[in-house]
Amino acid sequence: MKIMLLLICLLTSPVFINAQKSTDIRLIRENYELYTKALLTFDGKSAVDYVTQNTIDYYGKLNELVKHGDSATVAKSPLMDRFMVFRIRHQMSLEPLSFYSGRELLIYAITSGLIGKNSARDIILDKISVKGNEAIAGAKKGKEIAGRFYFKKENNKWRMNLVPLIDETSAYLSSDLKKRSVKENDFIHELIQSVNESPVDKGIYWLPTEGK
Repeated sequence: MKIMLLLICLLTSPVFINAQKSTDIRLIRENYELYTKALLTFDGKSAVDYVTQNTIDYYGKLNELVKHGDSATVAKSPLMDRFMVFRIRHQMSLEPLSFYSGRELLIYAITSGLIGKNSARDIILDKISVKGNEAIAGAKKGKEIAGRFYFKKENNKWRMNLVPLIDETSAYLSSDLKKRSVKENDFIHELIQSVNESPVDKGIYWLPTEGK
């Protein structure tokens, strides 16, 4: 009984808690460095090992939309999802897609540059706040604030959680759209044309790339 009480005291002591947080912060920084290194070298197969399962699940749902989503289904999706669906279809030139999982699609997105290097180039983590199995890190580019990154501990490993960033980007795009007198579809196609640097057929990208 005394040994058990001693262990409880040790595990809940400020010294132990601070040491654990220091270890978590170090591991989060290591995860970020490994992920960004893979991202900057278009190494999708390595990068995918440093993201959370819900990130891979998100790309799994996106994969189904890309392959099978008709206009009605795609129209119900958040703005960022529609942008990604159209962009992938455009970049693949509507060839039959061979992705069988969200993991494969995410690897392709990183390898092909769909997830841009600028999202990580010269960006370092600033202060990191750890709460249980989740963490938020401020980001800086030089002296300027560059947003924040999210992490989650899975199977005792800290990984990048890209889903909150995707949600934030979707909210930003929706806010930008409200400031402009343009239809949603035209807005999305303008974005695709600017990032893919090639003309976009405004009709064909509503169609699924495979049979229904």
